[in-house]
Amino acid sequence: MYILSNITGSHHQDLQRLIDQGGDRLLITSPFLASDVTSFLDGFHFNAVKNIELVTTFKANDPEQLTKPKQLLDFLEYFNAKYPKVKAKVHIDNSLHGKIYALTKNHEHQAIITSANFTKNGLHHNHEWGVLTPHSDHLDNLIDEIYEAIEFRELTLTQLRKAVMFAEQYRSQSKRIINPAF
Repeated sequence: MYILSNITGSHHQDLQRLIDQGGDRLLITSPFLASDVTSFLDGFHFNAVKNIELVTTFKANDPEQLTKPKQLLDFLEYFNAKYPKVKAKVHIDNSLHGKIYALTKNHEHQAIITSANFTKNGLHHNHEWGVLTPHSDHLDNLIDEIYEAIEFRELTLTQLRKAVMFAEQYRSQSKRIINPAF
């Protein structure tokens, strides 16, 4: 086990080192995502992974309904454009709070279990700590729990494009109600 700290190091560097080892799947669980997902993802190199799966929140009747669709769409489109050989998936768990970055290679897992969200502040600036843990039965069970807790599996580009469109329409209508001059 290895302790990670943004004070003496960087979660971003630790995550990149994990990714660089290569693997069949990179699993990211984080309720909060970088506001500019595309620029944020550009700070990583994903050539060594075959699949990347993001588990995050997308809560109904929540302000994130206006921002999360674009973040999720940008995530999927990023991999389609920049890493077409990497299969990207987005799943939703609206009770998610934990942040885990797990790499699976040949059915063996390593994971960073941390307080750091998948954001620039989380991986760089905030005082965040975590642990890098090697493969174990406990880690197998944890990853199984993550997948069992998913409420909505593999959101599609079409679903996310519609959600972005609805969010934009809502924002546009809200501006007209607040300021009829628009």
